[in-house]
Amino acid sequence: MQINMKNIITFILFIVFLTLLSNKIMLADNNPLIKFNNIVYDFGDVEKGIELSHSFRFENKGKGMLVISNIKTSCGCTGVIMKDKKEFSEGEDGEIKIVFNTQGRQGLQIKTVTIYTNDPSNSNIILTIKCNILNNN
Repeated sequence: MQINMKNIITFILFIVFLTLLSNKIMLADNNPLIKFNNIVYDFGDVEKGIELSHSFRFENKGKGMLVISNIKTSCGCTGVIMKDKKEFSEGEDGEIKIVFNTQGRQGLQIKTVTIYTNDPSNSNIILTIKCNILNNN
């Protein structure tokens, strides 16, 4: 039986591939995993001039420590309320409350808040609130 160089290189590449794959699987087991109950909330028809709010609940379903590193709103009329806690252990939950001021606005409004985390599968999550502001003159 003759062993040629092509077979040796193929075998070595296969071993390297299996090693990298097993390392990735082991690392994935230790990652945080953020899961929201929902990421979109529709208030429906609302009166102009009121303040709306909705709390988005989430849980760390992963094994690693979940860190919320930043939160950005799409508009100055949208605010975020979150407790000072930014790190969540396995199984811990939390909430992000979005507040929207309808003053001076009318019609369909869609506002977003981007959540930045250390979850490798969800490093940026976009939460969305929607409403239709009635024009009651």
